[in-house]
Amino acid sequence: MIHLEHSAIVRAPREKTFSVLTDYENYPRTFSAFKSVGNIRREDNRVSFALDGLAVIDRLTPPQQIEREVKFKNGHIRAMFRLNAIPDGTEFRFSADITLKGFLGLVAPLVKRRFAKISAQNIVEMKRAAEAGT
Repeated sequence: MIHLEHSAIVRAPREKTFSVLTDYENYPRTFSAFKSVGNIRREDNRVSFALDGLAVIDRLTPPQQIEREVKFKNGHIRAMFRLNAIPDGTEFRFSADITLKGFLGLVAPLVKRRFAKISAQNIVEMKRAAEAGT
């Protein structure tokens, strides 16, 4: 299993940061790592969607938390986005556990480096979008 953690201070209110993270329709515009989003279904505080062909389920606790599960052929990702209100905006914490099966398990260090790079870039882009206009 691969474990990753990132954190950042977002100079925007927690509600705005949460809104950027749950604006699924705009993921391809907000996050350069994502090319397509589709089949978005909202039921209460649960959202399921396809992200670049992968099945994603988010469980929302507005505006402080998103639990995300991503399933793919050779594994899955369980991620947590935590947003804490602070005087200067939002303390954002991201953690993910990635389980890989088959061949992907053999190249776990490469997958970890790639996923760490993508998630760090996503945080930069999320901050930019949340901080715009604030």
